[in-house]
Order: sequence, then C-alpha cells, then structure tokens
Amino acid sequence: MNKILKDLILGIIASLIASLIWNYVTISLQIKAFSRIEQFLEMINAYQFIGYWFSFLVLMVIVRHFIRNRIDKLQEPFPMVFSIPYSHDFKGEVKYEGFLWKVKGDIKSSLLRRDIKELTNEEVAISSVDGPYCIYDYRKMKEQRTYFGLYKYTCTKCSYKRKLLKNRWTLECELTDELESEQRMKNTNILISKV
Repeated sequence: MNKILKDLILGIIASLIASLIWNYVTISLQIKAFSRIEQFLEMINAYQFIGYWFSFLVLMVIVRHFIRNRIDKLQEPFPMVFSIPYSHDFKGEVKYEGFLWKVKGDIKSSLLRRDIKELTNEEVAISSVDGPYCIYDYRKMKEQRTYFGLYKYTCTKCSYKRKLLKNRWTLECELTDELESEQRMKNTNILISKV
C-alpha cells in the first residue's frame, strides 16, 4: 500500500508539472512572454484545477506528517543499555495482540525452573520477550511501516496480516508489564485474603 500511494502521488505531481509547463508554453507563445508576475498569476487563476490538485497534495503531505508524529509519540523509547541474562527460571509462550510471544523470566523467590502457566503465587521479573510470531504457523512476523505511519505485521508464509499503532519494541514492553502486573495482582490478592 505504501508503494502504491507513493507511485500515485509521484504520478499526480508529474502530470501536474507537465500540464503546468505545457500551459505556460502555449500561453507564453500567445502572449509572447510573461513580462510581469501578474500575467503569470492570471494564468494560474485561469487554470484553477492545477491549484486544487496542488493544494490537495500539500494537505495530504501535512496530514501524513502529523499522523506519523502522533504515532511516533505513542512508542516506548529504546533502552540505552541491554543486559543478557545467563539462565531463566521459567519460559513459555503467550498470546498477546493477535501474536505469539516467547517469554523468559526469573522468579523472585527460590523456586526451580517451570513453565509460565504453572506460576501461581510468585512475583516474576520478565527478562526476555521474543516475537511477534504468527499464530498459525509460528513464523517470525515481518514489520513494515505504512504510508500514514501504522505498523503492519505480515507472515511471510500464510500472509496473516495485522496493523497496529505500536512497533515491536512497544509491544514487548507492554507485554512485559502486563505479565508482571498479573503476577503482582495474584500476590496482592493472596496477601489480602490471608490477612
């Protein structure tokens, strides 16, 4: 879609420039030459269709700029330092926002490794989130940016598509926060019920 819109806009701009030059040449041959700016403005006024198309294209570029900036402000900032943990207490797969994610983390107590579905009352620290993967054939999703700034995720094999306002890093951060908050809520509910 992004390439189609670019080609369309370039085609329209090229045709407008060509028609403006053609009109300028034919009228300048009739008038002999534009000696003043007023004569050039009269020609533009006579051919208002070109002005309308040009205004439309300028408006589209401005709207695209504002939409892309708004979407960029919704994203999580990238971290300056990455840490690589050596081992994980648990690992598992989670479905989030229509994708599958591989999650690895550590339990903040002294329990051994287990699956993420077995965690009940422990507080966790998610250390690694990998994805997104296709929900149908478990392939890594290809991330692209559309013309207006949305993020388009596509499976290369089955053509599963999904458009979101968030990039991969923002989805990873939200998933990490979501999983950790679920575990904190489970701990809070258990502590409240014991008191």
